[in-house]
Amino acid sequence: MEKNKEGGGLFIYFAAFSVNLITFSAGSAYSWTSPVLPKLKDQLESPLLKPPTIAEESWISSLTSLGALGAPILAGILSEKIGRKRTLLAFSIPMLVSHAITAFAGAIELYFVARFLVGLGCGCVYSVVPNYLSEISEDRNRGLINCFMTLMITTGLMFNYVVGPFVTVMVLSFGNMVPLVLFLTLFAYFVPESPYYFIARGDKSSAESSLVKLRGKQQVQKELLTMMSSVETVGGNRGSFKDIVKSKALIKGLVICNGLMVIQQFSGINAVLGFMEQIFISSGSSIPAEYSAILVGGVQMLTVIVSTQLIDRLGRKILLIISCGGSCIALTSMGLYFYLKTNKFNVDALFWLPLFSLILYIISFNLGLSCVPWALMGEIFPTNLKSIASTITTCFCLALAFVITMFFPQVSITLGMAPSFWGFSVFSLVGVLFTHVIVPETKGKSMSEIQEILGARVPK
Repeated sequence: MEKNKEGGGLFIYFAAFSVNLITFSAGSAYSWTSPVLPKLKDQLESPLLKPPTIAEESWISSLTSLGALGAPILAGILSEKIGRKRTLLAFSIPMLVSHAITAFAGAIELYFVARFLVGLGCGCVYSVVPNYLSEISEDRNRGLINCFMTLMITTGLMFNYVVGPFVTVMVLSFGNMVPLVLFLTLFAYFVPESPYYFIARGDKSSAESSLVKLRGKQQVQKELLTMMSSVETVGGNRGSFKDIVKSKALIKGLVICNGLMVIQQFSGINAVLGFMEQIFISSGSSIPAEYSAILVGGVQMLTVIVSTQLIDRLGRKILLIISCGGSCIALTSMGLYFYLKTNKFNVDALFWLPLFSLILYIISFNLGLSCVPWALMGEIFPTNLKSIASTITTCFCLALAFVITMFFPQVSITLGMAPSFWGFSVFSLVGVLFTHVIVPETKGKSMSEIQEILGARVPK
């Protein structure tokens, strides 16, 4: 019996790893521009006949977010109709096609198409994966399991920083196809559908089979009853958009999640990740841009690993406050460096400040802002409205990401780097206040307990 229990306990981590192979690809989609854009402007390395314009660079960077913007709506519908698993498998196909296109593309228009296609997959990932992870996890490890998503996003980001500067666009594209092939193999054949999906459809037998594989038989009956009770708590119906206005708990959850998404995106993370090499080049630092990007990416990965261990120990709220406060300090110092440089001050003695500031920013961001909003999205929405609420939140987040990546290059030229980074720092400071006043602590609480905190009526 003990062996069975341990097997179930270990399998859930394999399941979380397998589903997050597609999350790796979503992460790599956002850092892909960092090593590739400099190559497209280099006549010796570029597969294009002429270098892209500033506007074309902006489109290459932002079309991923634009493609991702509409995907959560379709993914949300499909995840309820055909399940979380089949939906994720279906959306991995356009991601594979995207990398095949960039491997052989010789025209800028093909890059536009490829970036839009990979965005479709990203939109599905950000909408469906947090829910799937929350639904297969236990109360004691839900925060850790949800942070697998951020860890794999970071690993995908790091892949392009480490490999991208030293290989061709074609080789990098083929490299990005590998995790998707592994995903289609491991997740498709070895990992079960979410038990909550089966319960919502009245298929108790399949839900039990899913739990047997995820946990071990001795835990199944008690947890299955808890899951069924959680679904009954929200009325057993599958919900619709009109049900949103009837639920004060859901409205409060939407305010919390979408507020955190505003803070997450307007702290500038996608601008920093997508244009990291170019930011270092603009700083004039004596440290080579590609090596600075690798170092920052490495620090990012280590910090995410640490945060996965802390989220279920310290809690979501304290990590968010530390994260926002540290990001504010880092972005302010980065803005100060660019202000001094732009105004002709001698910054030779401060050559270390850009790298130090970005490392501090990445550490701070990944302690909380990176994973906690997504973890909360999987926790605080009621089961029957989770797909709809997650779709709204994900679309909103991706719309913000599109705005940031589309306009950051032009804004940084028009206003300057210093005002851009100071603007990001203001939103980080607002994040400290927002978290302290509005965000609840969900550490160690069941889905029903979280709904009770938000004001939902829970049967006793």
